[in-house]
Amino acid sequence: MAITAIKYLNSPAAYVLLSAAGSAIIFKNRSCTDQLFPEEGKVDRETLSLRLRVVQSIALFVISYLVYRKCSKSHSFPSKGGAALLVASHLILPWIVSTIINQWVRSTFIIPFERNLDAWAKGTPSPGKWPRAVKEYIQFYLSSSQGLSFPGLGLASLPNLEFLAEKKPVAELFLEGNKFSEFPQEALCFKDTLRNLDLKWNLFETFPEEILQFTQLCRLNLAGNSIKKIPKKISKLTKLKRLILPNHPDLMDKAADIQAQLPQGCRLSFESEDAMIDLQYENGKLVETNR
Repeated sequence: MAITAIKYLNSPAAYVLLSAAGSAIIFKNRSCTDQLFPEEGKVDRETLSLRLRVVQSIALFVISYLVYRKCSKSHSFPSKGGAALLVASHLILPWIVSTIINQWVRSTFIIPFERNLDAWAKGTPSPGKWPRAVKEYIQFYLSSSQGLSFPGLGLASLPNLEFLAEKKPVAELFLEGNKFSEFPQEALCFKDTLRNLDLKWNLFETFPEEILQFTQLCRLNLAGNSIKKIPKKISKLTKLKRLILPNHPDLMDKAADIQAQLPQGCRLSFESEDAMIDLQYENGKLVETNR
């Protein structure tokens, strides 16, 4: 019976079963990959960890196959020693493969990325180390299909983001709930690709005219700021489909003039946090709708 079992180990079926067992060990021991990615923030930790474990499993199958070929051609196989070597290798390989790939990912991608972001931060108006949350949101953007977002971080400036414009064009930028009183110049590198810009609940007192350079802009949200006047030059945003402004009396009184400057079909709204209502300018008058 022992000889039959040893002969079975010298078969493709045994290779597949032992490799599958090794992959199961990798997927069960997810803590090794999870710890590479931050626990907080918007980074899609589950997806990144899963992708890394899939890579580890593929590597394990390849290495296991090479071990199987080596053992099956060995003169000592199908001896008990050769069988034991094959089984032992499949029990140890998952940890070896996982450790090597994790270290490679950390040294090749994660550590250089954090160092580079710190270096970029030093060249901005607010020198020093950026909050870890900023790094996490950038990492999340690079690993997902969603827009670039820095919500509620208390930022008054941004790091150099030109590398993102080259690596992955930004179509959506969400900067709501920060402390911007002037338009962040670092965002101008997205002027040819940005379609959705959210600047609500910041500290703008005047309309940031840098926005007029975003020729592809379709949606602009300026609610929650202290802006009281919209320049006539807003007509340059010929692709604008939705403009959301603060629910300020000075702006609402000029709703007809603002609407006249907007492209045909652009929806104009006045948003208020306190009243939790959305006032839309339609057919020559303001209409209150549910948010």
